[in-house]
Amino acid sequence: MARRYRRAPRGQRLYLTEGAADVIEQERTSELARLSSHAREAEGYTPSPRGWAPHLTIGSIVWMRAENEESGTYMLCTQPICDTVRLQKDTFFSFTTLTPSGQGEDFWLVIRTNEQHVKLRMNLLTTASTRHFASFKPDNSTRKITARVKPQTGKFFFEDLGEKEYSWIADLDQLKAQRAASEMASALGRVGLDEYEWLRRGGNLKG
Repeated sequence: MARRYRRAPRGQRLYLTEGAADVIEQERTSELARLSSHAREAEGYTPSPRGWAPHLTIGSIVWMRAENEESGTYMLCTQPICDTVRLQKDTFFSFTTLTPSGQGEDFWLVIRTNEQHVKLRMNLLTTASTRHFASFKPDNSTRKITARVKPQTGKFFFEDLGEKEYSWIADLDQLKAQRAASEMASALGRVGLDEYEWLRRGGNLKG
């Protein structure tokens, strides 16, 4: 049976806005956003091959549960890809936190977790609260930080040396992951000066 698609009124934008009323169209748009930016997903359309397991690398999206709470934090792994393979010893990995986007707020990524779409944004103003570092023990055979399967749920997770668990959500497309890392590096390279306020404000004048 052929699907019927509703023609958009003349003058209407091609892309959906945040306030679009059609829930079905919002859902399809979120699915397209995932397909265009994810290489692999825990809740994707294609099941993982038998025996396959994700490994922690640049672009890995994980969810770390808060201690003694049901809440947690979404994080993006920003470890350079060359530092995620051929590991000989325990290795520190770097992450940046991803914040769920509210109604009308900007967002950078759409993920699917627990059968729900979640919009996430990345904070380029890197502070201690937006960065996370943890040490992991590599797998002896793969020499990578390889995920394990939780028997109760069948979901993949990573565990650091502090026994904190990181649920695997997805792996970004390499180009999108690399762009995120580049933007983070640019933000870290900002130079802040304590200078005369009148002079500082003069540089922002228009005209």
